[in-house]
Amino acid sequence: MATLRIKEAQRVLTEHPDWSVESVADHCGFNDRKYFHQVFQQYTGTTPAKYQTTNKKNINYEDRNNSSDGQGAATAPRGL
Repeated sequence: MATLRIKEAQRVLTEHPDWSVESVADHCGFNDRKYFHQVFQQYTGTTPAKYQTTNKKNINYEDRNNSSDGQGAATAPRGL
């Protein structure tokens, strides 16, 4: 059961970088933030906050490089 809740926490931390760790813990059924932190670190080898920061950076990088035009956000519009 804890494994499923931690996997859900990983998903939420990645998809919702604006959520606090406490909100993620509550969403995943952990009533005690300290216990959530311990279990998360035991299963992943990192803290929830570090996991969120690391994956937030990856998402921001991917978003810049996977814009809707497929050329990346840094590409200037054509014809200007």
